[in-house]
Order: sequence, then structure tokens, then C-alpha cells
Amino acid sequence: MNWATFFAAVIMFESGGDMHAFNKAEKTYGPMQITPIAVQDINRIYGTDLKQEECSSEAISEWAFIAYGMAYGAETQEEFYRIWNGGPDGMSEEKTEENWNKVLLEAERLIRKRR
Repeated sequence: MNWATFFAAVIMFESGGDMHAFNKAEKTYGPMQITPIAVQDINRIYGTDLKQEECSSEAISEWAFIAYGMAYGAETQEEFYRIWNGGPDGMSEEKTEENWNKVLLEAERLIRKRR
């Protein structure tokens, strides 16, 4: 799938499209539900000063998503998502595979809707 559809599917799965979504239990924020740990990792690895609240911007969320995946060797959309969803070891976690399949279903729904 193209990256625009991929990001749209991730955003719909993670936050239902809510740019300011906040999950109190997991302390995740924004359209892609960035975690405080991911923000800390991105800042440590790239020497940035990213704030979790800045991730209500779709563009900043997408940048963080790509930066985080690249830092841990992601090459495919599945790897990018599963690392985002489960951290550096996300590719080995069963839950991230389940969520990846849900992202794929969301992408299929979005593609059908556009036809």
C-alpha cells in the first residue's frame, strides 16, 4: 500500500482519527498514540527536544513514527508499525502482529471507501 494510505490506516486504528486522543492507561497521545518512552528514545537517539504534546500534529507524528522505526532498523511498513506498537522488540511480540493485522483491515476499508 502507499504510505498515505498506510499512515491513514494507522491513525484510524490508533486514535480513530482524533488528533488529540489521549489514552490515560497507557499515557499515549495524538493521532498515532505516541508513548512517553518513544519520545524519550527519539530525543536520545536524534538529539531532539520533541514533546509528546507536539505529536497532535499529523506531520510531526509521521516524522516521529518514521524516525523511531529507522532507529531500530525497520524497512517495511509492517516493521515500522510493529516497532511503533511494541518498541524495539515489537517484531517478536504476538500482540503487535494482531494489531498489524487490524491496521491492514483498516487500510483495506479505506481503499474500498475511495473506490
